[in-house]
Amino acid sequence: VEVVARAEAEIPRRVVAREARRPRRGVGGDEGEAELRGQALRPGLVAELGVHSGFSYFCFCQAIAQHGTGSRILGVDTWQGDDHAGFYDDQVFADVSAVNAAYPFSTLIRATFAQALAQARPAGIDLLHIDGRHGYADVRADFESWRPALSPRALVLFHDTEVRRADFGVWRFWDEVSQHYPAFNFPHGHGLGVLGLGPDLPDAARALFKAGATPEGAAALRQTYATAGKAVARHFATRQR
Repeated sequence: VEVVARAEAEIPRRVVAREARRPRRGVGGDEGEAELRGQALRPGLVAELGVHSGFSYFCFCQAIAQHGTGSRILGVDTWQGDDHAGFYDDQVFADVSAVNAAYPFSTLIRATFAQALAQARPAGIDLLHIDGRHGYADVRADFESWRPALSPRALVLFHDTEVRRADFGVWRFWDEVSQHYPAFNFPHGHGLGVLGLGPDLPDAARALFKAGATPEGAAALRQTYATAGKAVARHFATRQR
């Protein structure tokens, strides 16, 4: 898998507009880093915890469709909101469901993360994106509860690793867990942490972690992705006009 920004991603306008209105978030910074390249990792199963309006989720869906990876993807959310993302009505879920109908390999589960885990009993997840409530205890619980469902080649993405508001604890958990596994953090936008959890990581993931292990390599990677993220932001800003 490669986590890259793609300015040409054709996310539906209503998803873009709703995402741009979300508290503390814009479009196209770290959220744009959600393109799967089939050449690097053809994930059997992708899961996203915290879909909300679907921006990053549908980036994943597009990548699966465009590159023919044959993947399945699960999107889990209550679609009610929380004190971090804000609360909202059922129209958000209706919009996401309408867009999701174009992707037969995608399944939306309207439930808490714990309920979804018990109901769906997913196994062999190759890529897990954690983007639910952002308190320290919440992120830790999401990681620990879903960890048994991960495959031996799994990567875990943590959103908002650079947000250090008093009630946000992703950065704290990231600082802890990244000491124990191959890891790389993209600090632009709100931050995106990439954790190599499985013992059989794909070559592309190993290459990312190896390149990021030196100051020069880390700086080059971050600059490349930050530049691409800005291009995505400009692209979607133009589409909203």
